[in-house]
This record gives sequence, structure tokens and C-alpha cells, in this order.
Amino acid sequence: MPLVEYVSVVPSDPDKSPACSHGPALLFDRVGKRFFACSACRDRKLCPLYVEVGVKRKFKTWLDVRERYVPSEAHSDPPQLSNDAHFCSKCCRIYPDIQNACSNHHLQNISPSETKFPSEFLAQLSDNKSHAQYHFHKDTLEFIVHLSSKFNKVLCLGTPSVFERLHSLGVNCHLADIDRRLEAFYSSTEFTWFNMLNRHAFRDGDNSALWKFVKSENCNFTPSSPRVTQTQNSDGREDGRFRSNFVEEKGIPQESMQTVHRVDDNHLFVDKIRRKRVDHLEWKRNELQRRNKTIDLTVMTSQTDAAGSIVNFACPNTSTGIRLEARDKRIVNENSRNKDGDHRVLSEERKYWQDVWKREDFLGQALVVVDPPFGGLLSALAKTLNELTKRGNWRVILMFPYFNEAQVKLHLPSLKMCDLAIRYRNHQKMKNNSSPVRLFTDIPLSEIPLPEPFYRYCANCVRWVHSVNIHCEDCGTCPSKNHAPTR
Repeated sequence: MPLVEYVSVVPSDPDKSPACSHGPALLFDRVGKRFFACSACRDRKLCPLYVEVGVKRKFKTWLDVRERYVPSEAHSDPPQLSNDAHFCSKCCRIYPDIQNACSNHHLQNISPSETKFPSEFLAQLSDNKSHAQYHFHKDTLEFIVHLSSKFNKVLCLGTPSVFERLHSLGVNCHLADIDRRLEAFYSSTEFTWFNMLNRHAFRDGDNSALWKFVKSENCNFTPSSPRVTQTQNSDGREDGRFRSNFVEEKGIPQESMQTVHRVDDNHLFVDKIRRKRVDHLEWKRNELQRRNKTIDLTVMTSQTDAAGSIVNFACPNTSTGIRLEARDKRIVNENSRNKDGDHRVLSEERKYWQDVWKREDFLGQALVVVDPPFGGLLSALAKTLNELTKRGNWRVILMFPYFNEAQVKLHLPSLKMCDLAIRYRNHQKMKNNSSPVRLFTDIPLSEIPLPEPFYRYCANCVRWVHSVNIHCEDCGTCPSKNHAPTR
């Protein structure tokens, strides 16, 4: 049944729309009734902007209210700090010494080391109906940073903690956030005061550093050769070689392998390995049918192991929780221990992507990492993402609850849900592994190994799934969304 949305976003001219402190309002359609309302705030008590279409009422556009909400001082670079530096959250400035600081506001003493991680220094906003800040758990943050660092450039939308780590690693990145306090910690080329729901850059509009970062030429570069690993020759020159050692070292004949090729999304795809897996499984099926043999595979969800649940014909090891029952034990054991069989090929495929994950191989040219307010309309965010990524080879990582997967499929159909649970360190219900937030991305899920033992590799789905997410032969997927066993 298709998803029915009772409230949708209608295209409008931001220069002629009503505006508030969050920028130009969005034009909504609720069952035929159209009205303008704030894009960032869901509570009219906090932001009363509401204008019905067709009702004569005077309103002010962004040009009329800009001077009220945007400071006249330009966004300046952070100053050189001393031990007497202070931060003012009202002025959104860092003063090198107390003598030149503003006297009307509350000041906080700040050290040079604290300026490198402002998400840990700044007081967190906690109003879920307007601005709520939830920062990633340490494990989740490390995973996202590691994945993001495999791209040449990264745009962080509403993810300051990710930007901090990437910035410290020297990754070419840019932060866009609606929290203006971050201006005090970064230069105008590193940070843009931005509303991701109405695509509005508060200071410079379409001429902001954000859009310059998106349109930069190195984002449009498309490599003409497969992904390479840079090694040094004896003369000091770099030699690019594709890492296919797992094929050569394991003795898999090169003539039996199709050349690793590049598809339109600029990602590597080991096509022959997967074809060999399908052919081998088909041969096994035919052989068992010819001999009238049946195999009953039962997976014990409480003890599922990633290495033991790679294929249907996995090794019958009691530690993996997999039991194989067949009238001909000899055939089953031969199939499971066959060094040239499917188990070996799939193990190599799984091991290959894990090795790529550990190395510093690049997965693409550009990436957008976005952690939006879950109460905002995804249709509005989708318009922003489409506008940002229409130039160049961009990938997207979106944090969103799994129970809103239908909305993601409707507005961002290229994104697929990864089984990884996104955890937040300062959210009571989302700080453990039962968090309902998932990672949606258009990066091939086969290239994103998830940490074991909580996750395992599913050969049929060709991706990593939660350890209790058992593959269903009827639907052909690992169907569990909430990390609970299915029946």
C-alpha cells in the first residue's frame, strides 16, 4: 500500500515568502489547505509564523527581517587564544581577553583545547520542537568518521561532532548547521550558518561558502581507472595498483575471475565472485536433488556467529549455532569443507571488504552526512539534498528511524537502510543498541562492514546485518528492522 502523506511541501519563491528568525517559511499543503509556516519549529508558541494562502494579511519577507536576526558584523576567523579567553553565547564570539569582552552577557572561560571540540563545550539545546542537539555515542561516532574519511570531501549537515573529528584528521570538509554559536569556532570557509529544511544560508544566501564548497571542481572529478592503492617505487614515484591480492594469494585462477570493473556509481563490484557463488549453489542444489538428499538448516539466533553464518553450507561447528541435518552426512561435510567451494569464495569476498574497510582506500569523491530533526518533513530535506548533490558524484548518509523507512523510500529512493543502530550519548532511549535510528545510504551496503559480533555477513543479501536478523528464504531478505528475531 503506497504511503499517504497528509502534509506535503509545495514549491514556493523564498524571496516572496513570509520569514522568521529561521529564514523563509515553507509552503505546506494539508489536505487541500495551503499555508506558510516555519520550517524549523513545530510549536507556534515558540515561532508563531503562520500565514494562510488566500487570506489578506501583511507579512514580512526575509529581506525585511534580515537585519533583525543577522548580525551586522561579518563572520570572522577565530582569534588566537590565551588563558584568559572567554566565550559569549549571545554574541557567538570568543574574546581573547576579558577586557575587550562584552559586559552585558554571561561569559564562559574557554581554553585553546576546548575550541577544537565545541560540541563538547557548548551547552546542548534540548527543545525537541525547535532545536534539540543529540550527539553520537563514541562507537557510532568512530564508525561514521571512519566511513566518511574514505571520501575526498565531506559535507556535514547538522553533524558538528563528525566535522570536528574529520577536521582534526585533515579531511576536506565543511560544516553547515543552524546553531550560530559554531561561527565562533570556525572560519567562514569551514562553517555556514544554514537551515537544512528550507535550504537557506543566513548570511550570504546562494553565495555562501557552503554552495562554493558543493560546486568546487574537485567534486566533479570522475576517475577513469579502478580504485587504486598508492605505493612507492624505488625511484620515489607512486605506483597505483588495485588490491586484488586475495585472488592471487588464495590460488583462485585469474582466468576464472571476471575483471573487477567500475559501474556507473564509481564503486568496485566483484561480479565474478558472486556469479561463482550462485553457480556453485545451483550445482549443489541439482546434485542433492539428483541423490534425493535434503538439508535442513536451523540457525540458533542466540548463538549466531558471523563466520559460521556466511552461507547455507557453512561448517557444522557447534560454536556457530548452526545445525545441519542430512541423510548423507558425508556429502554435507564434503560440501562444507570443500576448499574450492562456495564457503571459501564467500569468505574471501567478506574478508576482502573487511580489509578494504581497514585500509585507507577511497570509496568515492564526495559525501553528505546529515542528521536531521526527526520531526521535520523529510520531503523538505529531500529537496535540499537533491539540490546539494545534483553536481558531481555525491554519496549520502542519512540518520533516520527505521519505522520511517517508507518515507525515505518515497522521497529518497536511492537510499537503502543499513542494519547499524545509531546511538546517541545524551538521549535516554537512543544511547544503547536498542536505538531505533538507522543509517540510510546509497553507498553499496556490501562495502560497509559492520562490527562483529553484533553484526554478521549475509551472503544471500550481500551485506552485513544484525546477528539476530536471519535470512528468510520465502521473502529473500533479512527482514528484521528492529533487531528482533523474526518468525
